[in-house]
Amino acid sequence: MKITQLPKLIVIPVLALTLLSRAIAGEPVEGTRQELEEHARYAVSHRYNAVQLLRDMARDYTRQGLAVRFLGDDLRELSRNYSLGNDVAMALLPVEQVDSFVAGERDGKAHFAVTLKTEPVKTYFRYLFFRIEVLLERTYGAYDIGEQVMTDIRGLQINGPMGTSRVVSLSLGNGNDVQVTLDRAPHPTVKIPPITEK
Repeated sequence: MKITQLPKLIVIPVLALTLLSRAIAGEPVEGTRQELEEHARYAVSHRYNAVQLLRDMARDYTRQGLAVRFLGDDLRELSRNYSLGNDVAMALLPVEQVDSFVAGERDGKAHFAVTLKTEPVKTYFRYLFFRIEVLLERTYGAYDIGEQVMTDIRGLQINGPMGTSRVVSLSLGNGNDVQVTLDRAPHPTVKIPPITEK
């Protein structure tokens, strides 16, 4: 065995041990741009929208006992090659404002949390004849994600014709339908188109 081969043999186990120790400690491990692109390609092939993509990322990493953190820069780079959806998707995930996001296990449940560059952030989307305002706290997300329903929503409010309401849950319906359950208003169903390559 050549001496020059030893560093590779040492570095790989050290990296694996570092990731393992962080996972055991409950800290997020760092995700890569390539991993994010792999998730996006999978979403395109299955005609998944952005909410379905986030659900799958959270549940997949949870099954591995991991929480994985991605940088906002990686998300912005991804959005240059992929269309992540319509104004509803961009209101829920304002790509240009994202500092980082974490997907995976937290307290034994699948979760997804976004940290924004500033607080608060207001975004908008059109629903029927109304312009709906979305109020996002600095950190927001879904902290209990199942196959069809995301609950324990934190840091996300909707300001519409019926006033300001807290988002309680998101339910994935048929195709691209997402039902938004609010605490003080009717529960609208919005459409978010699938992720596509540009």
